[in-house]
Amino acid sequence: MPLEDDADKTQAAPFAERLQRTISELNQYDDTLSATIAAQPHATIEPQPARSSQTRSALSLFATRGAQARPMLQSEEELGRGGMGIVHRAQELLMGRTVAVKTLLPQMTDELHALKLLREAWVTGVLEHPNIVPIYTIAKAEDGRPAIVMQHIEGQRWSLLMHDAQQVSQRFAASDLLEWNLRVLMHVCNAADYAHSRGILHRDLKADNVMICAFGQVYLVDWGVAAFLDRDASGRMPCLEADEGMVGTPRYMAPEMLGGHSQQQGPHTDVYLLGAILYEILHGKPPHQGSTVLEIVSSILTSQPRFSGQQPALQKICQRAMAVEPAERYASAESLRRALEEYLRQRGSLRLSAEACQRLEVFVTELSDAGARDMSRLYRLFGECRFGFRAALDAWDGNQEAARGLRDAQTRLVDFQLEQGDLQSAETLLSEVCEPPAELLTKLEGLKRARRAEQERLAALRRVAEEHNPEVGRGTRLIFVMVMGLVWAASPYVSKLLGLQPPLEGFRNALQFDGAFLLILVVLGIVRRRQVFATAFNRSCYQTLVFLIVCQALVVVAGELLQLPPPQTTGLHFFLWTVILGMVSIFISARLWPSTLFYLAAFFWVVVQSEHRFLAMSLVNLFLMFNIFLIWSPARGKPRATAR
Repeated sequence: MPLEDDADKTQAAPFAERLQRTISELNQYDDTLSATIAAQPHATIEPQPARSSQTRSALSLFATRGAQARPMLQSEEELGRGGMGIVHRAQELLMGRTVAVKTLLPQMTDELHALKLLREAWVTGVLEHPNIVPIYTIAKAEDGRPAIVMQHIEGQRWSLLMHDAQQVSQRFAASDLLEWNLRVLMHVCNAADYAHSRGILHRDLKADNVMICAFGQVYLVDWGVAAFLDRDASGRMPCLEADEGMVGTPRYMAPEMLGGHSQQQGPHTDVYLLGAILYEILHGKPPHQGSTVLEIVSSILTSQPRFSGQQPALQKICQRAMAVEPAERYASAESLRRALEEYLRQRGSLRLSAEACQRLEVFVTELSDAGARDMSRLYRLFGECRFGFRAALDAWDGNQEAARGLRDAQTRLVDFQLEQGDLQSAETLLSEVCEPPAELLTKLEGLKRARRAEQERLAALRRVAEEHNPEVGRGTRLIFVMVMGLVWAASPYVSKLLGLQPPLEGFRNALQFDGAFLLILVVLGIVRRRQVFATAFNRSCYQTLVFLIVCQALVVVAGELLQLPPPQTTGLHFFLWTVILGMVSIFISARLWPSTLFYLAAFFWVVVQSEHRFLAMSLVNLFLMFNIFLIWSPARGKPRATAR
């Protein structure tokens, strides 16, 4: 503990010495300066212009040429007054426009005050910028003193609006006071950066010196303590080297502005003052507080403003802008403006992501409630989440909260879609997820495999259904069966009329008859192979007919070898047809059972009365034709199936 106390004392000693040295330096310039700082810390401390030959030359220039620049003015009401000057509204009669005219107070009769007013006009006159009030001309008033003719602006000082949210909302329709103030500050940064590009420091940047007009125009005014970085050979322009004494407003002042060390000042000084305005935006008061000169000067030298803990990103910007060492501050007013712009972009992004997170909570809650899911509402909530998070990332691609929220919403919906079996939607949405979770990829692949297996199974079933579809080749089968049936039914009687042996009588005659039918089947299979072999059903029918003819020929051969009488061989044919037709009824079409039974009855009839075997043959074939026609004939209005 004693070691720590010693270290604190060691660090405190140099600061105390510096503080005393600074106060001594202030008193060297003016005995009343310290009292002024304590009594009026919001007032601007102005340097005294150096008396030199250049000063006399500048005043002489005004004296000789001022009379030539006397516009026709009609003075009107007073607009305001300060420590040195007074501003009136006036009408410029020749141009017919309203202007503002700044003159010296009546008691300010010396040349130095006249030179101050002239230099303010000269400095402002070289700055043509949207955020700087234009100077029209320098005129000579009736008393011979200088008068600045400038654009007339109607507005309020920023200090009166900075913390009045109601008035800002009413006048400028700005619902976010902090954002409105930061955008005003960004305009001031623009004006200051432009002045720096022309080699000019403002040195008194504060909310009192910023005017806000009715339509939101921002003007940086009061360039009375501005100075050029480089010496002006003509002596007209104020420069840092010629300054005598301290300058600026103590409540905002940068450390290098104390003690009158003007050569240490530069654009970094205005950057500090801009940071002091930012501090006032955040805390409602300037950074350097105190009731005594010691407290105020101590605050300026340390430049360690205290923050309340809100807006940490803005606090970092403010701390950097107000760093004690100029090298640690932002390199320019433009750099500070860009930092503020980036903050606003990030702030807007964070606001969007916060709103999207609220929608995400509702989405997750309703997604987990399986009993009350409304799919249209779920997808609407997800769409709102995704839109909000993407808008936040578009505004600031470094918004990790938005990136996490978007990923969470996407992965949750993908998981839900996978559970519901919505493969296409899940795969599409998962493709949007950066580095998707491994478990979701595993689920997706598993669902893909299951879906492929299901598709393959369905495809196999479709192939089986197509293979056994009796509609394919129906016309070809029907025509062939009808022709074959007529031939079988009519052949016994045609043979009798022609004086020929019946088709199944005699070994040679029967083989020739079977051979002819087999040849017809082969030719048909070749000519109509696309229909005949298109499906398993057609192939089965074709193979059954071929098998029947072959077996019929084998029965003829067996009857010849066994020396069976022709009636018995014909009876075996009826039995063979019954067996084959019964198998067809079992495995192909149950609607052929009537024909099967009819053939069985014909078999017993032929066995009992063999002399009627040819009549039985004709009748069963005709019945079979009729049965097949009922089965295979196309229904009315039903499209006929064709082979592929």
